[in-house]
Amino acid sequence: AAEHSDDSELLYNKHLTACHQQTNHVFQVRQIRAEDSADLCAFYNEKLGNASKEAFSPLGRVAEIQTCSEIASGVDISRFDLLLLGGETSNELVGWTFWYEGTVRADYRFEPLFGIAIADSHQGLGFGALLTQALLEAALADSSLAFLRLNVQLNNVRAQDLYSNFGFAEEAISEKSKHMKLDLDMLRDDPQVLPFVERTSFPITGELRSGAPSLCQQSPDPAWLQ
Repeated sequence: AAEHSDDSELLYNKHLTACHQQTNHVFQVRQIRAEDSADLCAFYNEKLGNASKEAFSPLGRVAEIQTCSEIASGVDISRFDLLLLGGETSNELVGWTFWYEGTVRADYRFEPLFGIAIADSHQGLGFGALLTQALLEAALADSSLAFLRLNVQLNNVRAQDLYSNFGFAEEAISEKSKHMKLDLDMLRDDPQVLPFVERTSFPITGELRSGAPSLCQQSPDPAWLQ
């Protein structure tokens, strides 16, 4: 297991405890697979209410199985998707985060768009921070990515605070949205600004167990992404 400083161990364990003490379930974060297409479609259509879809609607009002199958297949190299599994069954899909497309710079590095959604039943438990951390760890390990960008509703103050805590800065404001970006090279140079990330290696997310945050699998190898 990778070693932590006392401060990072404390912050990370406090975060996991906040996520899982209220659920008494086992959760894991992993990369999307082809067989997840139906679950992704059901998650989007059944577990995100109207208010959630106002804030997060990359697939429109209703997700189509063909679109979800294309995402889960992994053939689009411009995107990267992670799932949060857990809930009442260990395989219940309760969260989804990704980056996709975005700008290609003159130096051939990328500035993809970031998105995240948590099932209505699991909001307010810290899973948004958990998934954001997991995606950032993967992004930091990919040197072709220079920035992550996102759009967040102006009235979604809680989400704005979450993104700010992870280093996203305001770039512009439109009629209904705030546009934010994260300088990944800055984080690579100084990962201390990440509130819960292990300080010396990426990624660290693995299986997470309620009531036992120390069981988080921590490794410098990206095996959990397979």
